[in-house]
Amino acid sequence: MKKINLGFAILMFAILVFTGCASTGGLTESQKVGAKNSPAALVTVLVSDRAEWIELTEDSYAKMNDGKKFLSETGSVKAQVIPEELINASAIELKNGLEQAGGFTFVNDKVVNDALAKAIEKAEKKSGWNKAKKVLSGDLGGILTDAAANVAGAAITEGLQAIGMKMFTVTTPAGYYEATPSDEDLTKAVVSAAKKNKQKASSLVYATVEYSIQPFPATNVPTKAYCLTTIYITDDSGKLQKQVNGVVFSSPVNWNEFIANPSILINKFPMLMKESIELTTSNLNVKTKLFEVPKLEVTTERLISDSSFGFHPAKKAFTDGGK
Repeated sequence: MKKINLGFAILMFAILVFTGCASTGGLTESQKVGAKNSPAALVTVLVSDRAEWIELTEDSYAKMNDGKKFLSETGSVKAQVIPEELINASAIELKNGLEQAGGFTFVNDKVVNDALAKAIEKAEKKSGWNKAKKVLSGDLGGILTDAAANVAGAAITEGLQAIGMKMFTVTTPAGYYEATPSDEDLTKAVVSAAKKNKQKASSLVYATVEYSIQPFPATNVPTKAYCLTTIYITDDSGKLQKQVNGVVFSSPVNWNEFIANPSILINKFPMLMKESIELTTSNLNVKTKLFEVPKLEVTTERLISDSSFGFHPAKKAFTDGGK
């Protein structure tokens, strides 16, 4: 599986989130988002490869326990690797949900995967040839710049984690490839392949399944595990048409109890995954009400919205189609 860094850190808590009406009752099958955007190409599914949290210093914990703001508080970043079995199960559950609850029908998986594989191979060869041309022409500066950027990126990640910032990363489950709407060559390859196979895709679907830990600044500092599922639907040119987010939280536990035994929340992920995917795929018609901006509370159990949540580190390539 290939890891993908989505590029920026998320803070230790969310201040505000958008939510909306979560009902699709009264809609006919043809009125549902999935049916209206089918047949579709399920381009990729991206899943968290780890869940991170901040193990606070004693001073920071004391300040949080007093109800003080903790945006600047520090601690060391800890992480739990998400098992490959759960990553793959997330992708299977997601596709089933999109078909059964979301009303989607998809073009043949092999058509999509073969097109992506060929397009990615072509891109990699092109990239390798460009580097070779730089060497032949004596342009080592470009290669050194690329290497320096990679080193700098690693250093930035380590630096952010050292001051207590989490870095959100995802991976591709078995049978999927890294792709976003900003990868125009990949988008075109999928659409072209679908048309050649007489399975013209009217839309492209991308999805993320995220696992994480959410702390709250309150008495005894409670915390929760959560799973957030996000569905992105674009037209056949990669322009974003619809985004739906559904998140489900576990019951809260005391922060110190969690630090002493992370499994009390980590073990909730399989259940949270199923509920989050069901919530999202069954509410693809959701539309956030204007000015409906509730505060995320310890008692919050689930949220559904067509806008990104405050704690959601969505990549720009998803939110605007990379345009």
